[in-house]
Amino acid sequence: MKIQLFRRVELPSHMLVTELIAWTALGRAPEVELTESRSHPGRYEVIDWRQSSDCFYDGTPDIMGFPFSESEFSIVGQTVDYDEYIKLWGIVGSETSEEIIDRHERVWASLEAHGVDKLSADRQADKEEVLREAQIADKLRYIEMSFQPLIDRATAKAFGALSEGTLKSEAWLLTDIDDPEAEPQTVEVPASSWTLKGFSLTDSSLICRSDKYHAVRVNLNDAFTLFDRPGTSAIPANGQVFGDTMLIETDHPVMQHRRPVGRPPKGNASARDVIKNVFHGRLRRGELPGKKEAQIQEVIEFAREAFGEELSRTTAQSYLKSIL
Repeated sequence: MKIQLFRRVELPSHMLVTELIAWTALGRAPEVELTESRSHPGRYEVIDWRQSSDCFYDGTPDIMGFPFSESEFSIVGQTVDYDEYIKLWGIVGSETSEEIIDRHERVWASLEAHGVDKLSADRQADKEEVLREAQIADKLRYIEMSFQPLIDRATAKAFGALSEGTLKSEAWLLTDIDDPEAEPQTVEVPASSWTLKGFSLTDSSLICRSDKYHAVRVNLNDAFTLFDRPGTSAIPANGQVFGDTMLIETDHPVMQHRRPVGRPPKGNASARDVIKNVFHGRLRRGELPGKKEAQIQEVIEFAREAFGEELSRTTAQSYLKSIL
């Protein structure tokens, strides 16, 4: 008999459609995450990020773009070396091999277009690292294939409710694209706008003709009325509640997962990865200066020359820390 502790979470008033799919497929529950958002020019308020217009400008976290938990693997009856899985996941994340290769090719094409032509050795080092990452991505995506039927069924159920109008949704939309001062507004998404082709599971957006709905979300109570239980089997357990903590006893693995926390990271991820690969190659060739401060300055100068980005000393130092 195992004892495990669970803490109570504050549920948001609304959940992204991708969060609804994650709930239905895997039992992942959304949680309130407060952020400071501009409500009017010069005025800010603290609200749940799902209700913030920042979602229009910055996007939303990739709810499904996080590693599956060991308990979630047990749902599909799959045994994995979980420590190895997490280690590999930390290298390539949720990207496919095609996405990794395409992303780096576009970065180097941009560098060449801007006349940065003295980095042949650096590009070769980046290519070698990209091929290694692509192979890891193929391995991970193969491991995770068992989850696709669950996600597909959950997506179909959510799409059915949304396209039939049984479940209403809202989103951020720029209603006046001709006005440069216009701000995004919360609008109801018409049921007739829903198509599987137009929906993005990555950022919970929906494209319909000339409109792009950002951070499409549904009322949590309405969603839970229709989908009050996940589509997976429940695990029997005995529990007691102490304040905001529940103690349970069970002989079975208990569902857990690593969920996104806070806002999605900003910055040029492609530039970051290329910088890491370039300087990893320079390290192997013995081309980095011996002093730490000089190494940091080289990273800053490379980012400025190659990408036109001004990295802070802290950011440059974090890039180096991952390879040294």
